[in-house]
Amino acid sequence: MLESIGNTFLAFFAIDAGLSILDDLLTSAGFEGLAPFRTAAAVIVFMALPPLYLLVAASRRLPAAVFLPPILVGAWLNLGAAPLYLVFDDAANVALAASLIQLATAALAYATVYARSGWRRGLLDPTDDAGPAFVPARFACFAGAAVVLGPLLLATYAAGALTTWVDFSTAGFVRVERDGIYLTERHYQRDNREIRLVAMMHIGPEGLYEQIFSSFELPETVVLEEGVTDESQLLGANFSYRKLAEKLDLIEQQRPQHPQKPSEWPHRLHRDLDVSDFSPATLDFVQKVGLFIDALDDPEALRQKLEDPASLPQNGELVMHEILMRRNQLLLQTVEAALLDYERVIVPWGALHMPWLEEQIEQRGFERTWMQQHRFVDWKRIRRAIRKAVEWWALLDSNQGPSGYEPGALTAELRARSDESSSDSPVGGDALVADSRTWQHSAQ
Repeated sequence: MLESIGNTFLAFFAIDAGLSILDDLLTSAGFEGLAPFRTAAAVIVFMALPPLYLLVAASRRLPAAVFLPPILVGAWLNLGAAPLYLVFDDAANVALAASLIQLATAALAYATVYARSGWRRGLLDPTDDAGPAFVPARFACFAGAAVVLGPLLLATYAAGALTTWVDFSTAGFVRVERDGIYLTERHYQRDNREIRLVAMMHIGPEGLYEQIFSSFELPETVVLEEGVTDESQLLGANFSYRKLAEKLDLIEQQRPQHPQKPSEWPHRLHRDLDVSDFSPATLDFVQKVGLFIDALDDPEALRQKLEDPASLPQNGELVMHEILMRRNQLLLQTVEAALLDYERVIVPWGALHMPWLEEQIEQRGFERTWMQQHRFVDWKRIRRAIRKAVEWWALLDSNQGPSGYEPGALTAELRARSDESSSDSPVGGDALVADSRTWQHSAQ
């Protein structure tokens, strides 16, 4: 019985890998007919992993040398397959690599079975004398390992997966390092023209914004300021990250001071979208995000919003595409126009804008010449901010979270212009912190 279960699992594990590879290849050719079968096989394998581990733990009839590799690889693939995204720069290549790894693992399992049988067969045989169906000492050992090592391994993997995701989604403009989180500044050169991409955040530690802005004070330089405006007050109130920053023991990014005279460097240019340029879906999304941030001072009001599906931001993926790509295209046009009048163009915008913009300027003949990393925040401050956030969250007296809502939506690349501002040119972007590490790179 147990041998039959093991043989069935290995068969589905191999079939899942084969269907995945075949589907990836056919999909690249425009055929997607295998998707339902691939999904069904993947679900069967995923659902079988926990009970199979228990069976392997309980009985020698399911050899650990055969089944632990497929169980571990299956769990790894379902948890995101980090760090494959650091190795391959395309999601299709990541999926194909994951499928090949799964197929290789299945082949290894069958080879192990074949070797254990004395090179006579590649399937487990119920007639083999492998001992009793249940071995208490073996089960206790496996269970203890799962209880003791499982959480540690999951936490380690989660940290690694998060680091991989952050690095991949920002093309390295945000890096998680041993001593904190760093934001990257990259310089690009073409003839006598230079572009600087400076990754930013909307919130950050207090008192360290001025340092990064002071590095912009160079001749023949223009700084392209980020910041979605709200000329018609469609949001109904000033959109601000201040309350969110306070809950995390940080502050909202401040605007750099403008030169006292038009002749002083750097010049500053603001060309971003207005809220009125957004679609109704995006406007609704932003309004709901703003209401969530406004409710951070009132735990009861926030709890009610979290429990009301109608109050949750919707269409996050579509909205983020509009907030990012439409603004990216306008930003690229502004960069190209600024290069006609200035030797140096500095772009201190949110980190999520940077991968696409970097790709575009490199296609236009700019080569990366220099890179500097600025420490955004160290782990000590992060731990303090997390502790403060947990203490605040406990006030909600609720363990339920929103359904279908991605917390990352709170970091949408938006900033409305404040009525109290003395400047007509709002700046978005985000703070950078003092500590920096610099590398000099030769132009390729």
